[in-house]
Amino acid sequence: MKKTFTVIINGDETREFSTLATFDIPSKNKSIVVYTDDSVDENNRPNIFVSSYDKYNQLTDITDPEEIAIIEKFIKDMLEDAQDGVEII
Repeated sequence: MKKTFTVIINGDETREFSTLATFDIPSKNKSIVVYTDDSVDENNRPNIFVSSYDKYNQLTDITDPEEIAIIEKFIKDMLEDAQDGVEII
């Protein structure tokens, strides 16, 4: 089952996204969401976004290099699992 959420941009525009995965970084007290708007880039690869979110589901950019490294490893592992046939979400 596809999990989706809507983001309000600039107070009036909305965009729909599909959740690919969620996970926590306990050492940073952060919750992370990996998501897509199902669009593709110029090389026909899916556009994937990553944000942290709080208890109010407010999305925040990731800027900490250590968090970025953790997220990159998570996504790499997630893609390898998907290639092995493991269902994500």
